[in-house]
Amino acid sequence: MNWAGELLLIVAAVTSLGAVGLSLGGRLLRRPRWSRLGVWALGGTLVAAAGAMVLLLKAFLTRDFDNLYVFEHSSRSLSLPYTVSAVWAGNAGSLLLWLLVLAAMAFAAARGAGRRAPLSAPYLVATLSAMTLFFSLLLLFGPNCNPFAPYPLSPSPPDGLGLNPMLLHPGMVVHPVALYLGYVAMAVPFALMVAGLAAGDAVTSWITPLRRWALAGWLFLTIGNVVGAWWAYVTLGWGGYWAWDPVENASLIPWLTATALLHSIIIAERKNRHRLWLVSLTAVTFLLTVFGTFLTRSGVVASVHAFTASGMIPWFASFLLAMLVLAAAVIGRRLPSLRGDEDPVPLLSETFSFFCTELLLSVMTFVILWGMVFPPLVRAFGGSEFALGAEFFNAGAAPLGLLLVLLTALCPLVRDSRGSKSRLGRDLVLTGGVGLVVLIVLLALGVRRPYPLAAFGLAAMLIATVVLTFVRNKGVRRVSRRYGALLVHLGLAVLVIGIAGSWSYKQSVDGDLPPGGSLYLGKVQVTYQELMSRDSVEKSEIRARLALAVDGRAGGELLPSLEYYPRSDQLWTRVARRGSLGGDVYVTLLAIAGEGDSVSLRLELHPLIGWLWVGGGIMALGGLIALWPARSRRRTAQVAAALAAPSGISSRDPSDGPAVVPSVASSAVVPAGLPENPPADGD
Repeated sequence: MNWAGELLLIVAAVTSLGAVGLSLGGRLLRRPRWSRLGVWALGGTLVAAAGAMVLLLKAFLTRDFDNLYVFEHSSRSLSLPYTVSAVWAGNAGSLLLWLLVLAAMAFAAARGAGRRAPLSAPYLVATLSAMTLFFSLLLLFGPNCNPFAPYPLSPSPPDGLGLNPMLLHPGMVVHPVALYLGYVAMAVPFALMVAGLAAGDAVTSWITPLRRWALAGWLFLTIGNVVGAWWAYVTLGWGGYWAWDPVENASLIPWLTATALLHSIIIAERKNRHRLWLVSLTAVTFLLTVFGTFLTRSGVVASVHAFTASGMIPWFASFLLAMLVLAAAVIGRRLPSLRGDEDPVPLLSETFSFFCTELLLSVMTFVILWGMVFPPLVRAFGGSEFALGAEFFNAGAAPLGLLLVLLTALCPLVRDSRGSKSRLGRDLVLTGGVGLVVLIVLLALGVRRPYPLAAFGLAAMLIATVVLTFVRNKGVRRVSRRYGALLVHLGLAVLVIGIAGSWSYKQSVDGDLPPGGSLYLGKVQVTYQELMSRDSVEKSEIRARLALAVDGRAGGELLPSLEYYPRSDQLWTRVARRGSLGGDVYVTLLAIAGEGDSVSLRLELHPLIGWLWVGGGIMALGGLIALWPARSRRRTAQVAAALAAPSGISSRDPSDGPAVVPSVASSAVVPAGLPENPPADGD
């Protein structure tokens, strides 16, 4: 069935090209029917991509080793979940998944845009279809990108090479898919921005769908990053969860700019400000997702997470450059209108506090991005091979991260104060007092390191701010966006507690133990009892049975192991953990001497690391609640958008003839729940 899969990829490319031509032709030649056909051509791309994915999945499930990609990433002994996840385990399958998700989201966005903004919808369809065209052509003609390439020899082998041992983990089912969903979702805000500016629509006409898609992308990126950190922690055996690896950073930086974008959207919706920030962050976030994909697949950087270098630099470099030029062109064309005549804002205002947050997130993005690209740039210009280690990133990210927590605690207080210095002062005394009490207690307990002291104190202040805002504003409980945002802030505080505890107070000791020997670390004792071995078709496994005791009390068994995979000739470590919110006991089996005469172990303690996973989960839950549709909010937003005057950019096509402007009297009805005169900054 390889020929059928390739045929469907050709259909996807043809329909994508047709969608671009029909949409632009219909818009420029004023043929609305052509534009509507362009949407259905994009639907054809979705059908073709879905059909190709079904065929590839069928090839994996039926162990069709006539397919080279199936042979390289699967075997008969793989369980069903890992057989399914093997579909996106390699470069070609992950690109097909990308195309499918992109086509699905593009079609959904196009269907909604046709009803909401008929003038800009053709540009939206053309932009998204150009993206699906790129990925279709890449799958067909890119090096090592075709998931339907046949096995080169005959007959085909009876079994495949199997999945990389590192990928045999539940995180493989969730982490890549979540990141792809996040990356692709950020393409829709970019296309909405391009379409709106190209058509001359007011920002108010497309900011609502942009917010929803940006929030969806942020949610998936949050899930992807947290699950990825957990996966690295429990799988790689090095005892950490974030190594500032280039590919890890490539998924973090669009999350940072997406967070800044969401804050910019809030101010643009409420105050009709930050329009230039809004479009710039929209473009940068999408471009960073493309850049991250480029890093993962180009071989420019060395990473345990990257695909094998496959000669894809010209492809992604060209695509990245084309999207950059497109964004610069549409933003540059509307630059005077985007800047507008915005008056200076008071320092004590929601707008200014949000601007500081957006600026800080942008600075964090630049620091991390610079640490990623500087070594390759030096190498490209003839310099020596080197890499910036975790020390560089920690030195930049730690103080900026603490400042971000402080701003996150201050912004809701500034908003609720409405310019009243006395009210803000009282709130700061209350929330800051909570943080100060925590700081004093920690000092009394002997904590002296500055970073964890600051992190715990600021996290306590942020939690106090969330509680105060929730208790004071009863309406928050009925507004899913505000309620979700507070949960995200709460999750950030909990996550910071986990990072500060595990990063600052991690302990480790190595030791060689004979049977009956013990290794001690603080109040934790592990005792080596025996070795156990188990063989299967897929692997050979040796486990060390360890008895765990904490503070003299039995804590059960730990079974760290070494696994050998003969097909790929790889030796892999599987750690053993025993955890709680207080921290994890983490044991790695490093080596075995003789027939089990002794084992080399590494015993680690990771205080408070469970709070990191809980905090990440709370943030994801908050994002989901904020994204959840509310009927009354949708209706209010629609009425408000209808009554809002265009802000600097005409929402009409000049060729449509003279405008009919309603009289002031005819538009003087204010929807329920909206103030007649929205409060200005500082009110």
